[in-house]
Amino acid sequence: MQYLLDPPLLIGEPGYYLTTLASSVMLLKSLNFDKPEHVLPTVGHLQSMLQLHFTDPDMEEIAYKTLPICQNTTVLDLLNNLSTKFRLDDINNYGIFKVEDGRETLLDMNECPQFIKNHWF
Repeated sequence: MQYLLDPPLLIGEPGYYLTTLASSVMLLKSLNFDKPEHVLPTVGHLQSMLQLHFTDPDMEEIAYKTLPICQNTTVLDLLNNLSTKFRLDDINNYGIFKVEDGRETLLDMNECPQFIKNHWF
């Protein structure tokens, strides 16, 4: 498509949108919808963000952080990353909880929070 246009017309925003459209069409053409085992990713798989709520000891209030994590990141990996990022002294004093209908459930160290979030509903 873009090869049929004059190159100066592809500079800037129009060129960006045309390139994005052409890339999307190429991706859709490459997918084989005839195979039943082929499943497109869900929005949750594409959005690898996890919102965390924790009590900040300095401000004595609940702080909210949204962090990017992979689908296979375990609670232990997440706590290790959080201990580095927020300078936590001992990760054994912390835990990742799932809150559902006002009930808190502590997740095991080998569970994957992103997987639980994507399969919650």
